[in-house]
Amino acid sequence: MFDRFQAETDNIPVVTLPIAFKQRFAQLAYVPDLKNLRKTCPEMNHLCRYGAREFEQLYFTDDDDHFQKAKTFLRYFRIFKYIYIWLRFIFDEAFSFHGIWQNICHLKSVKLNKIKFYVNDTLVLYCATIESYDQLIPYICGPYTRISIRGHIRWDQVKRLIHPNLGFLYVFERFGVFGLDGFTVVNIEQEYEIKTIFIAL
Repeated sequence: MFDRFQAETDNIPVVTLPIAFKQRFAQLAYVPDLKNLRKTCPEMNHLCRYGAREFEQLYFTDDDDHFQKAKTFLRYFRIFKYIYIWLRFIFDEAFSFHGIWQNICHLKSVKLNKIKFYVNDTLVLYCATIESYDQLIPYICGPYTRISIRGHIRWDQVKRLIHPNLGFLYVFERFGVFGLDGFTVVNIEQEYEIKTIFIAL
């Protein structure tokens, strides 16, 4: 009599779901949960290539010369990675260490693959033009805690990169359209609770 009121316990097998649905699911899934999803559902290993790529520290650029320089620095950053982690662990509150990177990416590959980049710790950006930042920013996500920005950028683009987890913001170049004054910087620190803001105008 009460059978019709019992909850349905049958699960839909992943194999029977449409491939387009599974691809979209892999794209929208929360990146840290994808590791567990791959363990429980081996088929997701193939589909996860459509989702965001996860990185600890990442350098983006649209300039070929800066890309080659970043590759050179990358060797040293990988050699001294654990020394940097140790120093940052001890002195992070007293001193602010500029961002390093363990991976690099060119804007050309971003436009070609159209895959989002999920950054956990440090994001370093250098784009020579404001238009390049417009193309790049939609593909950046994640709870990164520090960001270093160089190149020509507008203030509204910087605001799109700020989120509640951000602790350190470094901007080393002139703003393309919107200028800043000291009052604006103080408001930014209070609004977003950023520990350190360094802006070289």
